[in-house]
Amino acid sequence: MIKNLFQNHTAKLLAAFLIAISFISQAQPKDIKGAFDEIMKEHATWEIYKVVPVTKLEGFGKALGDTIATKERTISSLRTEVKELNVLLDSTNVTVASLRTNLNSSEALNDQIIFMGVEFTKIAYNVLVWTIVLALVGLLAFTYYLFKRSHVITRSARKELEEVKLKLDVQKEKAREREVKIKRELQTAMNKLHDNGIQV
Repeated sequence: MIKNLFQNHTAKLLAAFLIAISFISQAQPKDIKGAFDEIMKEHATWEIYKVVPVTKLEGFGKALGDTIATKERTISSLRTEVKELNVLLDSTNVTVASLRTNLNSSEALNDQIIFMGVEFTKIAYNVLVWTIVLALVGLLAFTYYLFKRSHVITRSARKELEEVKLKLDVQKEKAREREVKIKRELQTAMNKLHDNGIQV
């Protein structure tokens, strides 16, 4: 009966330690596992059971409890830190959203141009300015075309005027010469009539 109780008690303790060791081995694989391995090496085996003094098991249990408590404090501290970081992250996200809103409104404001009392976007303003520039260039080209055409017409008209003046001068000269010739003939005829005694 004592043997069964001892076996049952040892089996339960050993199972509890194995579960505890597998749980803690992730957090501190060398310290707890090293202590367990040391217990397993130092003590004798009876059939399928290990014979371990209760003081060693209590020491191992205390070390295991201390390690678990330390890890729980670390986990609690890390959870608190995670909460603080989440609060900081939320605050940062709010700040980023506010900055984005400010940036969007600033970009919208910078994208607006007031021209002659009318508000335009930069694209519309650029289209308007280039339309005005192209219209002015077109007007300048049309004015230059009209100037060249009028210059050619004026030069042609001057040339024709010179030719007409030249022809007119020639005609005047001919008309004057005819007039002089006619006057001479008239004078000659009058002289002849006068010599013949006829009075005109």
